[in-house]
Amino acid sequence: MHSIEERTFEEVLDLTKDLERDLLLGNGFSIAAHGAFNYAQLLDRVSVSDDVRAIFATARTPNFEAVMRVLLAEMQGMNDRERADAKAKIDALKRALIQSVHEVHPPRRNAISVTEWDHCVNFLEHFIGRKRKGRILTTNYDLLLSWAVAPDRDIGKNRRLNAYEGFRGGPYGGLGGATIIYLHGALHLYMNNGWPQQMQYLNTGVPLHDHIAARLSQNQFPIIVTEGAAALKKPTGPGFLQDAFTAFRGTCKGGQKKALFTLGHGLGPEDRHLLELIPKGTVQTICLGAFGSADREAFREIAKGWIATRAKDGKPLKVYIFGSEGVVWGPKARPATAS
Repeated sequence: MHSIEERTFEEVLDLTKDLERDLLLGNGFSIAAHGAFNYAQLLDRVSVSDDVRAIFATARTPNFEAVMRVLLAEMQGMNDRERADAKAKIDALKRALIQSVHEVHPPRRNAISVTEWDHCVNFLEHFIGRKRKGRILTTNYDLLLSWAVAPDRDIGKNRRLNAYEGFRGGPYGGLGGATIIYLHGALHLYMNNGWPQQMQYLNTGVPLHDHIAARLSQNQFPIIVTEGAAALKKPTGPGFLQDAFTAFRGTCKGGQKKALFTLGHGLGPEDRHLLELIPKGTVQTICLGAFGSADREAFREIAKGWIATRAKDGKPLKVYIFGSEGVVWGPKARPATAS
């Protein structure tokens, strides 16, 4: 009823062949294809005040969300002026992070090799391929997943992905039939007259990277959740982000018919608002993609906690941990650190 096992990716695919597979992606997915997405390189490009940069040094981390949590913690007990100053630093850090992600982002899809894209499509087919009815939910902001499933890509007539991001021709159409869901927004999603809009190449001929650059140059920022604390990431009102959160809750309530995979996700405290739904849910099969021994050890402890919670209610849970190295982009992909 309850167990934790280490398996290969091929083995967990076989174990879940009769289940609907949903996938939670984290930043490791993108870093493996484009190393500049790691926090250390983003920090090198970011423009922040010296006192904020000193917090990174003191905390000994390039993790932007960790530094935001430090600033949020410091706000406790401050007077009004100090709190306003700390909030201004957090807001500036959020904007700088978005600018930095865009600056290091590949400007065009061909910056990633055809071979790597082929490997990526092979991977995605296990979840949203022609014969699969799963969903991919991602906490990433970048364009790589959208590029991988873009309808203008020639990926072969026998390899069509069942991909829909919730936007038809640009305007938001709801996530009822969506198979690609951006849990924290993305660089190519904007509010337009109070309604979510997706920047698209297909209907405009303008590359997404250029669309985004034009918006940022006018201080128009995309729909992106960059809060440092998980409690602040949880949507508080109706709209696209609330719909995305509800979709992930639905995955966690998938019972015995569904398997939830993770890849490139560190399962860290910054996403506790999402991860706490797993032990509270009913999905019975979890497959955690681990990058290296540290991930494996951490995930085993996290899984023990989930199983203990489920055991109190008599709800079964089986957790498989598999190595994620080379699974998405192929064996020659650059190494990634999940975040």
